[in-house]
Amino acid sequence: MPKIDPHPKALASLAPPPDVRTVYTFTGVTGLELDCTAEGLRIWRVRYQVGHGASRRERKLRLGSATPRDADYLTFGQAKDRVAETIAKARAGDDQFLVGRGHRAGGDTFGSLF
Repeated sequence: MPKIDPHPKALASLAPPPDVRTVYTFTGVTGLELDCTAEGLRIWRVRYQVGHGASRRERKLRLGSATPRDADYLTFGQAKDRVAETIAKARAGDDQFLVGRGHRAGGDTFGSLF
């Protein structure tokens, strides 16, 4: 993954990659990724980990679009703030990856559902 400087001019100068999907990370911003496709799509994502040891899992969660014309557009600052919130919630035990898929944060056991 190429690492770029989180400067507005650097973000604006990113050209769509030729025929490949490229994921950029940012210097000094842990967990934030910009996923760029050859078709011109730009998606903000957060990458974080939940659990410890053998039960540790890596998560990738879509935050929004980096294209101003899209309805879910986020600026770099907004995406950076959402990354900090998502990682803080994950450390507190609230995994947004599962919440977005209809699971409750605490998790139900088979016995409680039965």
